[in-house]
Amino acid sequence: MNAKKHISILGLTTTALILMSCSKTINSSTDIASVADSSTSGAVASVAGGALSSSSAGGTIALQKPKSSNLNFIPEAYASDRVQCPKFSTTSSGCVASGSTMWLTLSSCSRANTGATWAGVEALTKSSGNATCGNFPTPPVNGTLIRQFVTAASGTTPGTASRTDEKGVQVTIDDATANLGNFDNDVISTVANSGYGTIVSFNGSGARTGMVIKKRLIATGKYDHSVNGTLTITEATSGSSSRTITGSIVTYHNIAKIKATSTFNSVTHVDSCCTPVSGSITTAFSAGTATPTAQGLAMVGKTETMLFTGCQTATLTAFDGTVSSVNLTHCF
Repeated sequence: MNAKKHISILGLTTTALILMSCSKTINSSTDIASVADSSTSGAVASVAGGALSSSSAGGTIALQKPKSSNLNFIPEAYASDRVQCPKFSTTSSGCVASGSTMWLTLSSCSRANTGATWAGVEALTKSSGNATCGNFPTPPVNGTLIRQFVTAASGTTPGTASRTDEKGVQVTIDDATANLGNFDNDVISTVANSGYGTIVSFNGSGARTGMVIKKRLIATGKYDHSVNGTLTITEATSGSSSRTITGSIVTYHNIAKIKATSTFNSVTHVDSCCTPVSGSITTAFSAGTATPTAQGLAMVGKTETMLFTGCQTATLTAFDGTVSSVNLTHCF
């Protein structure tokens, strides 16, 4: 890549970056790669992808299978030394099950050799039937699968988890705070155990039909997003390797104090990639009842669009018209 082209991709102004991520500061050019994730469209794509990848035995988060990628930011030898996170097929320490729930304890472990580490306890609960370590907790037909972070294995108290990327940026996934801590204090109904998380629903044939997403994502000093809504899933049959996401979802920008409505336009998700691989998300920004900050006011009434161009790659058109090729590095 020549210098001129490189600048056209990464040469966003500091002001634009700050507004896109609702952050007060962008520390260096290395932060630019994370702008897609901290943008509204990137955040909802990451949460939706994480929910879908965790809802079947074929998903990348469920399997944590290595994925060859040009996004390998750490030496291969170092990546291979990382402790891999327990998964549904784990039958030793790290997985416990009781009744319809499976708990996975994530302790400074890595998923899919991404270079990121996870910490927290993940609970997967199917609507009926017994969950057993070593087998994916597939729900019954016309059933649901709830994914929630809790405070302890075998417990039901909602909690938080953290994901730290290879640059040391830590994102807290909060399933516990009332109303997801949204700046407008809107009432957000809970998912389970008086807390939040995701619910994926299945039809009579076992194919996925929709998902409820209620998550708070916090990267201190960068962004604080409360994501809430329901999306429709179109999947041909049970066990399909791909599916289409449609519908709209709301994100509260708790730093800029504005709302954003993201519309999924034929967004395609596949088992082999946690983030979407095609389609687009269009996000419209609006004011809530609280007074927006100066950063928020600059975004109100405008839109951004993320066009997915492949696994972990997209073109982001920001609210100010800036167009950039970006990488999607997170999946929650």
